[in-house]
Amino acid sequence: MRRTLEGLQNPGVQIACDEDLVYLEYADDIVFIFEEEEKAQVFFDELTKVIPSFGGLGSALGATWDRLAVEHRLIWLVKRLKSAAIGQDAAKQWPFDWHLPLNDEKCVHMSFGGDSASSFVMHGEKGPEDITRIDAKKDLGIGLSPNLSFSLHLEKSAQKAFAVLRMIRRTFFRVTRMDLHILYGTYARPLLEYANPVVYSGRTKDVILIERVQRAATKMVAGLKSMDYETRLVVLDLFPLDYPRLRRDLILTSCLNKAWPTASELMSIENSGLLDRVADLEKRSADLGNEVAGLRNSLADCLRRLSLLESNKGTALCQTRPYTTTPSRPGTTVATTPTNKPAPHRSEGGPNRRGNSKPRPTTNVSTSRDGPVGSHNLQRIGNKSASSTALDRHASTGPKEPTYIANEGILRVFLHGRAINVYLPSTIMDNFDLYAPQPAPDETLKLEWVYGYRGRDCRNNLFYLPTGEIIYFVAAVVVLYNIEEQCQRHYLEHTDDVTSIALHPDCITVATGQAAGHGKIQNKDGGARLCVVDDAQDHVISVWEWQKGKKITDTKCSADPVVAAEFHPLDESSIVTCGKNQLNFWTLDGNTLSKKSAIFETGKISCDKPKFVLCMAFAENGDLLTGDSSGNIIVWRHGSNHISQICHNAHDGGIFSLCVTKDGRLVSGGGKDRRLVFFDVALNPTDEVKELPELHGSVRTIIQGPGDVLLVGTTRNTILQIAPGMEFSSLMFGHSDEFWALASHPQSHQFLTAGNDRMVILWDALSKQAVWAKELNDPIHCATFYPPYSEPVDGLVNGDRPESPNGLVQGVAPLIALGSTSGRWLVLDSIRHEVIAAHSDGIGEQIQCISYSPNGQYIALGSRDNSIYVYQVLEGGRKYSRVGRCSGHSSFVLHLDWSADSRYLRSESGDYELLFWTGNDCRQVVSLSSLRDVDWATQTCTLGWCVTGVWPDGGDGTDVNACNIYPNSALLATADDFGKVKLFQYPAIRPKAEFHAYNGHSSHVTNVAFLYDGSRLISTGGKDTAVLQWEVCV
Repeated sequence: MRRTLEGLQNPGVQIACDEDLVYLEYADDIVFIFEEEEKAQVFFDELTKVIPSFGGLGSALGATWDRLAVEHRLIWLVKRLKSAAIGQDAAKQWPFDWHLPLNDEKCVHMSFGGDSASSFVMHGEKGPEDITRIDAKKDLGIGLSPNLSFSLHLEKSAQKAFAVLRMIRRTFFRVTRMDLHILYGTYARPLLEYANPVVYSGRTKDVILIERVQRAATKMVAGLKSMDYETRLVVLDLFPLDYPRLRRDLILTSCLNKAWPTASELMSIENSGLLDRVADLEKRSADLGNEVAGLRNSLADCLRRLSLLESNKGTALCQTRPYTTTPSRPGTTVATTPTNKPAPHRSEGGPNRRGNSKPRPTTNVSTSRDGPVGSHNLQRIGNKSASSTALDRHASTGPKEPTYIANEGILRVFLHGRAINVYLPSTIMDNFDLYAPQPAPDETLKLEWVYGYRGRDCRNNLFYLPTGEIIYFVAAVVVLYNIEEQCQRHYLEHTDDVTSIALHPDCITVATGQAAGHGKIQNKDGGARLCVVDDAQDHVISVWEWQKGKKITDTKCSADPVVAAEFHPLDESSIVTCGKNQLNFWTLDGNTLSKKSAIFETGKISCDKPKFVLCMAFAENGDLLTGDSSGNIIVWRHGSNHISQICHNAHDGGIFSLCVTKDGRLVSGGGKDRRLVFFDVALNPTDEVKELPELHGSVRTIIQGPGDVLLVGTTRNTILQIAPGMEFSSLMFGHSDEFWALASHPQSHQFLTAGNDRMVILWDALSKQAVWAKELNDPIHCATFYPPYSEPVDGLVNGDRPESPNGLVQGVAPLIALGSTSGRWLVLDSIRHEVIAAHSDGIGEQIQCISYSPNGQYIALGSRDNSIYVYQVLEGGRKYSRVGRCSGHSSFVLHLDWSADSRYLRSESGDYELLFWTGNDCRQVVSLSSLRDVDWATQTCTLGWCVTGVWPDGGDGTDVNACNIYPNSALLATADDFGKVKLFQYPAIRPKAEFHAYNGHSSHVTNVAFLYDGSRLISTGGKDTAVLQWEVCV
């Protein structure tokens, strides 16, 4: 961030600060770089006392200059070169011309020129290169580092940029196009601008790595993932990496980071005319994106049909598109059955969630190919028609197609332009046909159970139905949960996060709203009208005749957030909204909505206006009760906007929910104090107070359940129930933050999840309940169970029991190894729920993956420091001894697998490297052909001959997050960035293998795992914090 230094006589001096250094600039000619801003300020204060300008600076100061340069830790002094045509001698001479000798102890000397003044070269792996002929390197870049390796500079910048993108994804739940311009331009783009000049064009890997940052950033905007990278750049109007960055983004970022939500503050710095233009451009960009996506799908369908006609199979391949039925009781889920009617081809690249005017059915079992037909099919068409030239031209401009080198048995695939060679097993290499179709498997998935609840950022989202079910939502699924019968029904028509829900007075009809659609909805005027408040800048409130799909009226509600909207139960023309700095009473008169604001400060009874009115409820007589951020409960008479009664300090902190029970009493739920407080009909507090366990968080919503039971949704995504005289019990448990760790139990229908909320939860797939949950000190990123034992055991850990012939300890209780984001890894006893071992051993970065060897003698950990650490397992998993470290990856390790005989490891990194190692001594295996027939115990790596078909066209290497195979190796499941769970035949050896795709998650799917017997598949969401349990149907 630049600013003019105060107190300087020359206003041309500016200061620029970043995380590590402070830059002081003068007239774009001289740059002083310090390690601390305070020292820079002192330096210039002292400097300007001696001389008012910088002309002849060194000669005027004399000895003072030498003292200042050492005492104030001046690291580097450079002159910004106006032209690349400068010789090495001239570059060395200019400091002395200015009488400013460099501090050699603090400087790093870099040779950047040749002997001739007209020559300017860069020395790289391919020898000297004329810098004036390299477009991206015409500006001289000077790096401050003891190691001036091009690859090192680039990798460090890219790693930091990726860390910034992860920070943005975790901080901002929803990133719009404008948000991306601001956040990406401020935090990530400067890192790329530094790295770009040191990219050596001869190193394809370096070029790909830096481009991955911008690719990943453009995919953060929801609704754009289905587009290819070039289209996303056009829609987002992003500059190439060698363009200068505008400084205005720093101002906007300051507004964006001040508080949530900041849309109104952010837009307030712009004039209204610019806002209109921006809105119009965004709309046009969205329309263009939708049109491009539609054209791509249409073209893909045309190419597919032409290819199939040419194949002389008689009839075209008809792919079925299923339909989704209405939820019906008492089944556990929506059944999806393919119709007999052929459906047009549909690309499964991902939904354009914010561009479609109609929601696309989501609980679908679709059999499809990923993307358009490749060039190998186009070549088979030949020149028999006038369209062949155009088709070949289209193929030549698309992504590179896989090729097969038959004499070597090598299948070459391309990810983001990078060639990856995979060696086929000797049993299939001779007869392998690259163009043979691979159909989708006969098995399908059916959603059986949904674990989780969205309470961390949504309100009024839990209802009890006369059918004995509770209805709520998580991810893109609306769940109807029958507590007594322990079964669920699911509504899966949403294409993005469900954020709001309203129940019709008939208690049968339900309205739900999703992200980028409707914000808050309510329906209580007899059922004829629906009230909607969106999440736009002005939070427009609208009233609809929902059965006709007709909007009656709309108007601006407030520039501040609106948290709730309710029709008055006794007056169909009255609506109440509340939120930040507001409590408004609306009257619907024909097609007009008029507003009357609540008055807090004046009247017979008054109080200070709260910052937030957080919740409201209606008494039986029609009075309105509100709870606010000051902990007060206020009563407003029907038809009045003045306070009629107030209960001060009912809670320590904000009141998040109010519930009027069947007998007319009031129950309030606190946020900060986590308490339920009970009041009589006169609003007098009783002695009955219940406090939620800290594990479950604060109260989010309270409703009346069956009988006298109260149901409570919490901020940590848990649903609790409590009866009079009883304690809280859990109905639904869930994670409260993003999680990636998933592991299935080796001998039972149980599985484990863990995440950034530091919670480790063991689930039972048969009882559909959490068995136990434990909170640790560190966020967890990966997990694995100790391998299967020689016989089922019910006892506890005992290191003295004898070993079986295969080296496994008999009678050892299941152990769980957990890798944390801090670099520590733990071993947990799954029976006692106790940590029995903890290690770090200098691993300072996140542990990305962890796995025991099949024989139980080793454990391997893949880290973000680009290394794999192997330990020997001793005493039945109670002790561990480090064997060695596998070093060779140039990027972080993503996945790893052991061979069935526990001799070899294979690992996949973030820059698409697939390397192989010996497990007992951590040596890299360079002769890959010798491992072509190795049998692998697991399949978590998303690269390899058996998973070639899972990658969509145009995939950039980040689309597929995880994969897992069916225990009998017949099925392969993948989790991708588009919210899809896909099911393939295993091995998915041919490109564009057909698959079944299933929706339900609203954000990227982080992991998938089959249970030990293959009867079910578990998938985990990222930001949606949902766990979905799928039944494998044959």
